[in-house]
Amino acid sequence: NVSAPLNMIRAFRNRVFHNESICWNLERVTSIHQEIITVMGWINDGLPKWIEGLDRFEHTKQNIINKMMSILNYTRKILNLNIDFSDLNPIIAF
Repeated sequence: NVSAPLNMIRAFRNRVFHNESICWNLERVTSIHQEIITVMGWINDGLPKWIEGLDRFEHTKQNIINKMMSILNYTRKILNLNIDFSDLNPIIAF
């Protein structure tokens, strides 16, 4: 089914262009990113390999995770909470 991935990508694109938050679930965003790469491969089977050198997704995702963990740890420190956030899976937690 070609229409399902294309509709999902279109909906994601609309969220981005309407300045909606897309980092609420990094696991879902990662899935959408992979789907975009797959669809690009349908268009031209050499595109996924070519895009690897240009793709900053993993780096950007890791920056988001690091910032969120920093915020959580800062909040824990301010509120004097005895919670270890390092055990959280940041992709699911956010």
